Amino acid sequence: DMDADGGPSAFGGKVCFLCPFNSYVAPAAPSVCTPCPDPLMTRNNLSGQCICPSGLVEDSILTAGLTVTDIPVVGSHVCLDVDASKIAFQAAEYGKQTFQDVIDVDGSRTDSILVEKSEPFLKYFLAAAVRCKNSRHWQSCQALANLCTLSLHNIDAPACKILSSYVSKVTTDNIHGFEGWRFGFPWLKYGRASRDVIYSTGINRQVALSGRLSFVNLTLSVYALDGSFLGFQDVSTQLHMCQGDDRKLQRFRRFGSNTLFR
Repeated sequence: DMDADGGPSAFGGKVCFLCPFNSYVAPAAPSVCTPCPDPLMTRNNLSGQCICPSGLVEDSILTAGLTVTDIPVVGSHVCLDVDASKIAFQAAEYGKQTFQDVIDVDGSRTDSILVEKSEPFLKYFLAAAVRCKNSRHWQSCQALANLCTLSLHNIDAPACKILSSYVSKVTTDNIHGFEGWRFGFPWLKYGRASRDVIYSTGINRQVALSGRLSFVNLTLSVYALDGSFLGFQDVSTQLHMCQGDDRKLQRFRRFGSNTLFR
């Protein structure tokens, strides 16, 4: 219990304080002020909810469309330019995902599975597409690349298609000497034929079939699904789908070795 000055109350009563203008009272935590999800948002005096300033619109409202009950569970709850509604794809398109040749835990295989409302795509696609387009916001462009990867790099998938349209407008190529890597965007595909890439001699390094020079040292740049950078990691077993002895799983890093997992 506190008095009006924030000190202990002598009467055991309770005093309510108005939350800051950029916060609101969430039903799940009625005794604390919860910051609005976007720094640009302010609390509406009538509804008590966080709203975007004039000229901007919340991505969750656009994604939910007429299904207002979806607003709390879709989008990233961030403010976007009003032209976000002009993005070529609608939620019914980018939220729908088809997975081919799905293998279940029991080993059974299904030709295809259709997901009408995919949570990651409904949450991240619209904000990423708008911010990557308008300001080439790195995290947003990376989020689009992640969603494209989840679509297995299907050129007709909304995330891949829209990211490709952004990348195609950039003429600065050969970032770090790699053809196809455009300035300011994640690198998703080579600019040369696969055969040329495989037989490329661009990496100048001596290797051996045994000893110190027999190992391939690889480093991963790790990103969260929303595109935020998590740091660097040395490659060990992160790329493996199989389980087993870590020592055997890492044999792929040695030149001239073959390992079969069943």
